[in-house]
This record gives sequence, structure tokens and C-alpha cells, in this order.
Amino acid sequence: MTAVPDAAAELGGRRQPQRVARVGHRWVGTALVVVVLAIAVVAGRLIADSQAGRERLIADRFGTRHTTAIHFMESYVAQIQARQRELGTSVLRDRVTSARFDEIARQNLFASAVLLDEHGRLLAVSPPDRSQLGTPVGDSYGYLRLAVGGTATVSDVVSATGTREPVVDFAVPFPARSGRRVLSTGYAITSTPLHPFVVSALSTYRSAEVYLVDSGGTVIISNRPTASGRLLERVSPALSSKVNRAEKGFLGQGTDRRFFMNGPVKGTGWHLVFALDTAELFSTVTPAQRKGPWAALLGFLLMALGLVALFTRALAARSRAEGEHARQEAILDMAGDAFIGMDAGGLITDWNLAAARLLGWSRAEALGQSVAALIVPAAQREAHLNGLRDFLTTGTVRLPLHPITLTAQHRDGHQIPVELIVSRTRWEGTWRFHGFLRDITGRLEHEQQLTDLALTDSLTGLANRRAFLDRLGQALARSRRHDTPIGVVYADVDHFKAINDTYGHAAGDAILRDVADRMRALFRTEDSVGRLGGDEFAVVCEDFDAPLDEIITRVRQVLANPYSFRGQPILATVSIGVAIPNRTETIDELLERADASMYTAKATHRS
Repeated sequence: MTAVPDAAAELGGRRQPQRVARVGHRWVGTALVVVVLAIAVVAGRLIADSQAGRERLIADRFGTRHTTAIHFMESYVAQIQARQRELGTSVLRDRVTSARFDEIARQNLFASAVLLDEHGRLLAVSPPDRSQLGTPVGDSYGYLRLAVGGTATVSDVVSATGTREPVVDFAVPFPARSGRRVLSTGYAITSTPLHPFVVSALSTYRSAEVYLVDSGGTVIISNRPTASGRLLERVSPALSSKVNRAEKGFLGQGTDRRFFMNGPVKGTGWHLVFALDTAELFSTVTPAQRKGPWAALLGFLLMALGLVALFTRALAARSRAEGEHARQEAILDMAGDAFIGMDAGGLITDWNLAAARLLGWSRAEALGQSVAALIVPAAQREAHLNGLRDFLTTGTVRLPLHPITLTAQHRDGHQIPVELIVSRTRWEGTWRFHGFLRDITGRLEHEQQLTDLALTDSLTGLANRRAFLDRLGQALARSRRHDTPIGVVYADVDHFKAINDTYGHAAGDAILRDVADRMRALFRTEDSVGRLGGDEFAVVCEDFDAPLDEIITRVRQVLANPYSFRGQPILATVSIGVAIPNRTETIDELLERADASMYTAKATHRS
């Protein structure tokens, strides 16, 4: 193997390798010079564009705030419409009186409300105004016309019925037994979450202008106190010309130059406008930042090519990472839901402002802590840790495909019902888990209120007819399955119409409440007491120990005690009927027999 190089040396002389080396070095040197010059040119161009690049990055962050704010408003509008549609389908499907509708509106804190039929005629209004009932108002307002046609809409600024207070109306169609209906509810602008959100959206900027504008150009909400309720063209003519187009850019010249963002809120006719003095927006770009890169470039040219390349690459990577991190933090901190990140060891890696508000721990306190120890309730902690151990052992984990409901633990120890959406991502060779948590306390309370409203008699607090029939069916099934006794007691106030005619309906209502209270106190908690309607009451007695006739005797004695209204004694008696079911009798047949028994008692001798 040594013969070949030796022969080459003899043929070309021993200077051949040195000449090749010199040529190689010359090309390498030339290449290094070219690379250095190229880096210098590119770096010079980057430095020249650095201020513009920084301004673009700052403007993009400002735009992220604007986009996030619009998404919040769209989410708020969708939630209000979904809540109204649920209220309509669960409570307003059947015929509802004006008084009942007004009661529902006040319970839900509506500034005003109207209920329309499928032709746009007024069925009910809150505050009540009987003179308007039957009036076709659907064609009088564009947003109501769309709702009658089947599309959920939001109005511009309108005046509340009765109070004339400026409100925004949400009109939602829903199916009813008699055809489509429309529920339109007004919310006082200053009492909605949109008001504090808009006012504080850019609170960190002194020169910020925020306007939520309706389709007619009227300012709905603004961080400028005198702007609300006025036309934007009078408040800011320059911005007014941009409102009907979703765009961004600069307005004005010199020291009066502003940067603005404008975009529509989907599902409404509104636009959200952000504007800010450019001097304040770009105030973080200092003179030192403008001159520093040129000094750095001079140092780079004096350093070795490898150090220049390494530093440039590190600088670019760091700039991208900082920009992306700042963008993500801005987006997550503007989010209404809590965002929590966790690594494969169960330690917290991300924690936004909403998480701090929801769970009581600041970002600095939460980062690096164990999720299980910090926010998982003690009853669920073992299951959480077992799942994490299984993942570390097998490398696999099954995540729920849909939102799940569970409880999270606040810093002070109380538990919060939340809805969790969880996902996972691969990061630097390991898994990261991310979850959005939404507080559903209000939603659960609202659902419970709707359930109570649907199953409870509003006058007496007893089970209404629907709830009573359901409980009777369950009691019959238990009786037949376990062969236990069951009886139905049917009670009716004698001469109730005469009481109403003589003493007034308020006295009649007081008598009904008194009868309900006595029956509730008389029977056991396992017995079901209900008001079937009017002056009719019923009780399901299950697995009773005493003979049923003794129970009825006690009922008659208790209900025969004197009644009074506002200190005035009232003579009132109650007739009672009883039925014990056979093995094949239906609910309706059982109630008919109890009802017939009661009317027999009423026909022979009342009370």
C-alpha cells in the first residue's frame, strides 16, 4: 500500500502535496471570505430591517389581543343564545301567561323580554303591557324579522320596553307545541360581562381607544366614557370610515399617527375597533436597540467564522422562541378558560392568568409543582397518580375524546366543578399534557334551577303534576317488585271557589299554601306529596305501618283545623278519597279511582 504514494511522489516530486494543500487552503480561505462577506451583507440587511421587524412583531401581538377579544365576544353571544334556547324549550314551549312570563324574565335578570309566535305577534312582554299583546312586531325590527324566520340574532342598541333603558337584545327561535316561537331578551349594556371586558381590554395603554360599534355606527361600549351611545363618526371620524371593513393599518401623520385594528363579531352586526398611538405602541424599541446590532456586527466581523455563524444561529433561534413564547402567553392570558400544562412526571409547566383566578395559585407559585398535590381533590388523587404511573410504565395513555366533568381543588380547599378538555403533544423527546378547564358552577346551578322550575309547583313548593305522576309510577313499580303496600290519597278543598269569591284570590292562595304545609308536615319524607292543579292535592303512601284508614283519620283531623288569612278566620274543609292499586291497574286508572272516591265523599258529606 505504500508503493502508490511513493510512486506519486517520485513522479510529481515531494512538493505536490504542499501545492495541493495550498490550493485547498486558498479555496477554503476564499470560501470563508465569501461566507463572511455574505454574512455581513445579510446581517447588515437584517439590522437595517430590525426596527421594522420589531414593529411588525409588536403590531402582531397587538392584533392577537384584538382577535382574542373578538373570540371572547363571539363565545359570549353564543352562550347567551344557547341559554335562551334552553330556557325556551324547557319552560316556554307551552302556553304561558303574561304574569308567568314576567316572573321568568325577572328570575333570569332580563332588563326586558318579549315572546313572539311564528308570525311575529306579541304573546307576552316584560315589563307587562297587556295593550301590546297580539301586536305584530316581528316586521318592525330587522333582528326580530330574522329570528321569526329561524335565525338567532343580536340587535343594535335599542330601548328597553317600559324603562326605555338602552339595551342589546338577543333574539332566539325555538320549537314549541304550537309552532315556532321567538324569545327576545334585553340586557342592560353596563350589566353584561362585555362592558368591563371592553373597558379594560387595553387598560395597560394610556392612549388606547376601544369601541364596540353596532351596524348603524353607534358606539355600544367604549373605554372612553363619553363615547357610548354616540355615533362613531362624531367621536372619531377617521376610525368611522374604516368600521364597515375588516382591516388594520395606520391613520394620521407625524405625532398624531395611530395604529388600528377593526374586525366583525360573527353572529352579530357589531364591529370591534382597537386604536393606539404609535409612539406608545412602539415605545419599547429604544435607541440602544437600533444602534446595538451595528456594534455587534463589527464584533462579528472580527471573530472567527464559526463563532459568527454560531452566534447568528443562536440569536435567530432565541428571537423566534421569544416571539412565539410571547405570542402564546398573550393568547393564553386573554383566554377565558384556565389553561394548565403538565409534563410526563406530573409537574406543572404552563399556567395562565385564568388558571390563577380559578384556582387561587399564581403562575410563579404553580410552575414546577405537582398537579396531583396542587389541584386534584384527595378523593381523585389516587386515580390520577395510578394513571400517571401506568403511562410512565407502558408509554401509552388513553385521553377522553370529549369534554369531561370533574372537580378541581381551590387553594383555600373548596372544590370547583369544571369541564376539562385535555390533549397531549410531543416536545423534546417526551410527552406534554395540556388541559383547558372551565368553571361550570353557574351552568350546573342554572340547570338545577330549570329542573326545579319544571318539576315544582310555584305556589306551594310541592311536586307539580308532572313530577307527582313520575313518582307515582316509580312507587307502583317498587310496590309490585317488593310486594309492599301502597295507597293514593286524593284531597280537594271544599267550596274553594266560594272562598276565592268571598275573601279574594290572595286568601285562596294562602289556604292552598297552608294545606300544603300541613300535608308536608303530616306525611313521611319517603311519601310523595303533590299539587295536581287548582285545589287538588295527592299523596303516595308507600310501605306504611299503620292501617290506611288511621292515616286518613289523621289527615282529616289535621286539615279540619281552622284556617285564617291576615288574622281573619276562614271556614274551609277538605274532602278526601283513597285508592289502593291492584296488580294490573295503570296510573291513570288508579288516579281516576282515587278521584272518584274523593267525589263520593264530597257528594255524601264534605270534609
